[in-house]
Amino acid sequence: MSFRKKFKKRIHEYHAGFSIIEMIVSVTIFIVVMTVAAGAVLTIADANRKSQSAKIAIDNLGFALESMSRHIRVGTSYSCTENPDEIDTVCKYNNGSGTKSDTFSFMFKDPNTDDPAYQISYTINDNNDNALKTSVNLGDYESMTSPDIVITDGGFYVEGSKKTDKIQPRVIFFVKGYAGGSNPKHKTEFNLQTSVTQRALDS
Repeated sequence: MSFRKKFKKRIHEYHAGFSIIEMIVSVTIFIVVMTVAAGAVLTIADANRKSQSAKIAIDNLGFALESMSRHIRVGTSYSCTENPDEIDTVCKYNNGSGTKSDTFSFMFKDPNTDDPAYQISYTINDNNDNALKTSVNLGDYESMTSPDIVITDGGFYVEGSKKTDKIQPRVIFFVKGYAGGSNPKHKTEFNLQTSVTQRALDS
């Protein structure tokens, strides 16, 4: 065989393509890698959406509860009804076994102004709307939580509301629910409870 024929044969061998089996294996490996990569991207995106839902819940509820605590702490005449003049005992905590109230009211006077004291009320799940609401002087209730927050349970307990019981007035309230809309994968559940004691000494 001449040198030229040998050279052409080698060129032909070098330019030979993949066999069918090699192509199938290569394509299969590529598909598997892309499927795994796509799944990882979707998982990260889903985790990010859930993280955003959690942030919304924490920020929104945190602001609402902080606002409530700040006003309740300097208030007086704690009551389980919409009338702070009614000093009742139906919503004592009793170590968690007491009867909760959906409504809590108290009298508040802004220490930075000369305005007279006025009534503030809070309610949970008023008309089954899954929201935390507030009212001033028995006016219309306004929501304190965003529509993304769904409160499924909550309530208030009041202790020491009577001036003769020698107990410093305090309120314990809790909220349970979730944030993240209707998609179960994006829901972030929460269960928060806090206690606030009247700053002024009971007299």
